[in-house]
Amino acid sequence: MQPNKYFVSEGVNVVEFAVKSHVGVSTMYRYLRGESCPSRERAKFLEKMTKGKVTAAEWRNCDG
Repeated sequence: MQPNKYFVSEGVNVVEFAVKSHVGVSTMYRYLRGESCPSRERAKFLEKMTKGKVTAAEWRNCDG
């Protein structure tokens, strides 16, 4: 699932997710807009934070 779809379909607040994930809010929005990609390590961590619903590869796809 693409990260943007995850936040909508799961009803997850982007700001709260960013804080819990120790990612800056502006950085998280850059990920979602496809302006930046998380490192491999961070993408794996974000995959865990979504309980596998958004894979590390999807986080690193960088197309929002």
